[in-house]
Amino acid sequence: MIKHFAKSAFLWVEAFPYILLSIATAVLYGIGRQRLGQMGKSNERCVVVGNGPSLKLDIEDLKCLKDTDFTCVNHFADADAYSTLKPKGYFFVDPYFWKADTSADFIDKRNVTFDNINLKTNWDMTIYVPCNADQEFFKSIFKSNRRIKLIFYACASARGLPKGLANILLSTGLFVPLGINVLIHALFGAVRMGYSEIYIYGADSSWHQSLSLDQTSNELFMVYDHFYGETKTPVYKDNTKTIRSNVADELMFVSLAMRTYMQISEYAEVKGVKVYNGSSYSWVDAFERKRL
Repeated sequence: MIKHFAKSAFLWVEAFPYILLSIATAVLYGIGRQRLGQMGKSNERCVVVGNGPSLKLDIEDLKCLKDTDFTCVNHFADADAYSTLKPKGYFFVDPYFWKADTSADFIDKRNVTFDNINLKTNWDMTIYVPCNADQEFFKSIFKSNRRIKLIFYACASARGLPKGLANILLSTGLFVPLGINVLIHALFGAVRMGYSEIYIYGADSSWHQSLSLDQTSNELFMVYDHFYGETKTPVYKDNTKTIRSNVADELMFVSLAMRTYMQISEYAEVKGVKVYNGSSYSWVDAFERKRL
């Protein structure tokens, strides 16, 4: 019993800096903001579509689904399947989608996606963006398409908190899990919507397998193999491509992502929401494997 108490005390001491961070971010990015989960759903089942390469194997099966809401992320609008699935929700989390100081090639890439969304979307769809994004920028991009609604959601951080406290704060709608990748917020949003069951596809989360370290210069590269294409590029820490990343930081991001998926799994269980990983290939082990 003493050992259990000591372990619990240690966990709370370890979490104390994150509790302070949560309080600070709640003031900045939580209170008074729109909350994920306040928006409605059309069906009891949702498929959250990531852009991992395994989606190439699964996309035809998804096209056949009925009575299903779809949520997609990032550059999915560049794919032909976008117009077939007609997603109800679309998430952007990475700052390169709105930062003015993003590198020129990133700006060109995001503009292609924005154009595709505006041109292809002839159904009602909501785009979700963290409230700390450039809201006026997004409003200007999508003002011409009246079928698109923008939600700038509360995004106070629930990173590193003990499970019980994290679940309480996540339930308020003011807090979100650490947005280490966009699929995390898209999945959390689906849980908050109250779907009976949620499936994730294209959730490879295998980017660490694509890391390549130059054995002479120690420069780190990555082959980005997404559903919509493949590119090889140096790995940077910033959107301006001026600060090179390293192996330690990249593997830390992998660990943070997997821990955050576990946090969502625990929260979904409390809420009585079934979450399944239907991806043909995936490193995400936080959810039961089950295909549609």
